[in-house]
Amino acid sequence: MVIRKLYWFLIFTSLLLSGCFEVSESILFEDYKPQLVIEGLVDSDAPPYFIKVSQSAPPDGDEDFFPVNNARIIMSSSLQEEEIARWVSPGTYEVGSFTGKPGAQYNLLVQIDDKQYIAQEYMPSLPAIDSVSIDYRKNYVDGDGYYFKLFIQKKANEVNYYKVDVRVNDSVFNGYDDLLIFDDSYFEDQYTYILPYAFNRNDSIGIVLRRISENMHQYYNGLIRQTTNVFGNIQPPMLNPESNVNYDVLGYFQASAVVKIDTLIVDPDL
Repeated sequence: MVIRKLYWFLIFTSLLLSGCFEVSESILFEDYKPQLVIEGLVDSDAPPYFIKVSQSAPPDGDEDFFPVNNARIIMSSSLQEEEIARWVSPGTYEVGSFTGKPGAQYNLLVQIDDKQYIAQEYMPSLPAIDSVSIDYRKNYVDGDGYYFKLFIQKKANEVNYYKVDVRVNDSVFNGYDDLLIFDDSYFEDQYTYILPYAFNRNDSIGIVLRRISENMHQYYNGLIRQTTNVFGNIQPPMLNPESNVNYDVLGYFQASAVVKIDTLIVDPDL
């Protein structure tokens, strides 16, 4: 998951130095201290929903996931729904007795030993997709192929924030460059978004458009800045993106309203 693989970048950003001075890894990482990582998701799609709890990995180590298996987790909502999550695999917990609903407030409580970690997130309304087009383009910036264009409706004087997840055939785009977020603040009535991928004929495509909160959008922006500015000496990266979990915790509890698009690319002209 992209968030987990970023933690070692986030933790030592204060040690970034000019590129003309070489620092040994032993000096760079000597102040490393593990931090608790809580990553949770509830959305308007069918359950189950998963919560991952772990300790951040040392930046110079071979392992990138140190699970926490003794957490007691409760997810609840403003609709009087509540469930104790069950452990399903190392560091991973599951809830599945209710479906997320746009307009509701969701709460996450994670207890580890005698300490409680709490997060809250509001689920926005569903994205309003007016239509979708697929166009074949040559000599385009991301190569020749079929491009998806989403036409998204918006209300006047309203700003919406989005994240896009993409799957092609059996592969999910989940690299650093695949964290796709945007907002419609500079547009009226309709926003047009073009996916930055060139697909091929007979590709099976899955698109999940998530409407997220402004805070969630800012969190993802912080992650993107970390990947584009690591060890850069022109514009220093920010500190760790601010989590909505209390205390000094990495990760985020996300509540998103989703619309799914699944299609097979077939061009009758070919």
